[in-house]
Amino acid sequence: MSEELRIMLSKELREENPQEITYNNLVNILVPLREFLLKCLINRKETCDIVLRETQEIIKEIGSLRVKKALEGKEPELSFDKLLLKTITRIIKEYYNITLGVEAPYDEYNRVLVKVLRDFEHNGRILRRNNIILIESSRAVLLESLGFVKIYRIKVFK
Repeated sequence: MSEELRIMLSKELREENPQEITYNNLVNILVPLREFLLKCLINRKETCDIVLRETQEIIKEIGSLRVKKALEGKEPELSFDKLLLKTITRIIKEYYNITLGVEAPYDEYNRVLVKVLRDFEHNGRILRRNNIILIESSRAVLLESLGFVKIYRIKVFK
């Protein structure tokens, strides 16, 4: 069961580009894992805890490697997590462009100017569509990625 995960981790460590992981690859890993976990629910054993911890560590390591590669501009073409890796990469790059003042001016409290795109609650306040407000830059980047606000950007460098 976790042998396939170990092979996947080994390939991810060896190869420069992230490997293509299809939904079929996931099914081949998840079905035996689920069966194992069901047995663990019935017969609680120390082995189950060890295997579960190892599996979680391998999955965490694979995820970290894939995000690192994506940040280096190496994204998989046909992988189940292609959209997630693209989104994470975009958010991180935007975060640094905003917080370093490359794309948006900010005040002494590290807040940027945003336009609210839809009503939502933020820190106990109801923010209404079309309001123009200041929000802490990292929060603004996340809210923009979710479609709640639009950050006012000014290109400082070309």
